[in-house]
Amino acid sequence: MLNLKKNKPLLVILIIQLCILLLAAGNFILCKSSLYSTTIYPNELNCDEAVVYGEKISANATNSSQGIIASTEALSLSRGSYIVYINYSSEVDGNSIYAYAPFIPDHKFQSTELSLHAVDKTGALLMRNYCAGDIYLEMKYCGTGTFEISEISVHETTDMAKQDFIYALGLCIVLSLGYYIYSTTLTKRKIIFALGTIVFLSSYPLLLDYIVAGHDLPFHLVRIDAIKTGISNGVFPVKIHPDWTYGYGYAVGVFYGDALLYFPALLRLFGIPVQTTYQIFVLCVNIATVLVSYYCYNKILNNPKLGLLGTMLYSLSLYRLQNLYTRGSVGEYCAMIFLPLIFLGFYNIYTQKEEKKWWKNAIIPTIGLTGIIHTHILSCVMVAFFIFLTCFVLIKRTVRPKVLLTLLLTLALTLLVNVGFIVPFVDYYFTEEFVMHTTEWTGARSTQDIGLYFYQIFSIFQENTGSSWATAAGIPNEFNPGLGIPLTIGFFGSLYMLFTTTGKEKTPFAIFCFAYSALTLFMCSYLFPWHTIANWGAIGKAFSSNIQFPWRLLSIGTLFVSFSTCLAFNQLSNMFKDKEIIHKIVMSTSTVVLCLCTIITSGWFYYSYLSDFDPYRAYETYELPSMQIYSCEYLPAGTDLNKIVYGRYGATENISVSSVSQQGTRILCHLENNGNDGYFEVPLTNYKGYQAIHCETNQILEIMNGENNCIRVSIPSGFNGTLDISFHEPIYWRVAEVISALTIIGLIAVPTIHMIRAKKRKTSLTSNEKVA
Repeated sequence: MLNLKKNKPLLVILIIQLCILLLAAGNFILCKSSLYSTTIYPNELNCDEAVVYGEKISANATNSSQGIIASTEALSLSRGSYIVYINYSSEVDGNSIYAYAPFIPDHKFQSTELSLHAVDKTGALLMRNYCAGDIYLEMKYCGTGTFEISEISVHETTDMAKQDFIYALGLCIVLSLGYYIYSTTLTKRKIIFALGTIVFLSSYPLLLDYIVAGHDLPFHLVRIDAIKTGISNGVFPVKIHPDWTYGYGYAVGVFYGDALLYFPALLRLFGIPVQTTYQIFVLCVNIATVLVSYYCYNKILNNPKLGLLGTMLYSLSLYRLQNLYTRGSVGEYCAMIFLPLIFLGFYNIYTQKEEKKWWKNAIIPTIGLTGIIHTHILSCVMVAFFIFLTCFVLIKRTVRPKVLLTLLLTLALTLLVNVGFIVPFVDYYFTEEFVMHTTEWTGARSTQDIGLYFYQIFSIFQENTGSSWATAAGIPNEFNPGLGIPLTIGFFGSLYMLFTTTGKEKTPFAIFCFAYSALTLFMCSYLFPWHTIANWGAIGKAFSSNIQFPWRLLSIGTLFVSFSTCLAFNQLSNMFKDKEIIHKIVMSTSTVVLCLCTIITSGWFYYSYLSDFDPYRAYETYELPSMQIYSCEYLPAGTDLNKIVYGRYGATENISVSSVSQQGTRILCHLENNGNDGYFEVPLTNYKGYQAIHCETNQILEIMNGENNCIRVSIPSGFNGTLDISFHEPIYWRVAEVISALTIIGLIAVPTIHMIRAKKRKTSLTSNEKVA
């Protein structure tokens, strides 16, 4: 128990934290109880008299030209978040509403133009005002068709207050960390300072009021907001992401692990803007990568200094920074959090001694494998290859009873923990036809033709903008994945140490790390025979095609090279351990050189990256490109992305439709069929799991593919009532999720119970000794 009377600094910190949280909570309560609201009618708008028709503003090609047709007087709004509703009707898309604040600094006012779709009747424009000031609303006419405005209303929301509460919670966490640093030892403070420096250097581009749109970033931003939308509609887990393809939905949640994305999705639910949410998420990923890396490197190398060196080389590696920023590859850089855990787990398995508690060695690799399964499936393919290779190379150790049992237990636990994800994935992949199964899939390109030149792998100053082109096109206009200066030095330094040392200095582990380093780099190159592997059969073809870009292996290669560098560094230290002065000079110089090279590599990367990319500002869901799904691999086969029409409903002539409402992947509407059997089509992509239910009778109606694979519901003659079309996970998906949940609970509960019992036994023994 903590004695707060004696520990006054802790008491002060707790009181400050309590005050901060109470103030934030009070601010939310006050905001909720006094929300601003106003309604603006057409006759209160500034506009040309030619467009005013009674209680409406009506613009058409006769009385208006393209441009602004109406604007409001200045709205004096205080600091806060606001939603502007506009009731309108439009014959065509292209009209819009936007807000601007001429006397408020740009970084203190967040809002972007809202496009108004013809099929909608109400638009919702969101604004965040970080200081009080005058705000104006303007309506734009596209120049064709008729555009009518009947009412505009402005309502304050609690998003800003909720956002402030999250920031207050973050401040409390920082205060707790500050207290921990204050109360810990000097040695630990130095380690924390070093780790904090690595986090800071890896988070440099987050010190901007905008983000930079890497290759895949818009795709992942929509994923985050789609999860947010799903949760807000009461769906968990979110398997069919609702925001994609104009709201038709996309099965990203089935095929792409997104467990870590629920954290930024929750931040979005608390009112934090899109770009700020993403910046917080990247910061947390950097912190997690640094902490996990240090834990693993320190455990394996058994040396805190080498642990810090390995953490720096891995966390600030060029390829990881390119994943974070140039590529915006959320799945891949999240998977890099867990790669060191997998390495540590299998290191423990293969170096374990014969002991009773061998089963403990299965926990860490299970956590690591679970992490990559739920972040990046392609990383699973690459890791699986190296696991099988290791089991084969170390076959004599693999067949040892305890090692074999630990490997089997790791496999069993991994399957049980992840069966909730694996079952839906396998169910869809093998029972449904998707674009990725067809020859038209643009992602099915030759892996052989996109390999790297060795110049690129070992180049000193890389180009960090551009895309990835075929080897035949050379390297112009191509971003350059590679090792960077420090790992290039480390790779060739490791090679030198292996050639020039003998005996105990040349450890099997050092040989293993370097051999795997060389193999991964060779596999990244254009010389590796990917064509030959693809011709080996179905497995070879699947492995080759799924990798897509061979330089993806740099994520694993970076891990091996950084370990190999640390081992070479340790060998260098041992060479001069008997000569104290020379040892200090050599090791200090080597450390400074590696640190400087790391700073130069990351600094050059940031310069190239931030100078060549344009700012990208995104605050709300409607600003994100829901149609930017790249190779469309998760759409049902035959779906044409270009033929997806926003909000398209269709029905046979004898069916009347009314009261239509859509929330995510659920549509409710009232239908009446006074003729023969017909059908009703809705703007939802037809994935297995959707059900159409007659609410009054609970009758399940038949669903089939409609135009462009949208949902078409068969409506029988005489139907009259409310139709509920929504996605329902099959029962065996739910069973699999329960199994995963129970396994996770068991993995947490069993060690906890064991620890409590051990503590009680220790306390009991101590008490008995005192009595004796």
